[in-house]
Amino acid sequence: MPFDTNTLIDSAYRIREKCDYSDFFIASKEDSEVQLNNAKMFLHTVKIYLKKKEQGN
Repeated sequence: MPFDTNTLIDSAYRIREKCDYSDFFIASKEDSEVQLNNAKMFLHTVKIYLKKKEQGN
């Protein structure tokens, strides 16, 4: 696997907490791009997993 999914999920969760519970939080464009790329990698990994699961591997 090209990345650690637990780290990716933890990072996204912590950013979400900051957005939810901080009085004022603005994500930078760079941070947003990183999260978007991470989400794309995660989605790709899930699709591969589901395809293998469907094939019975």
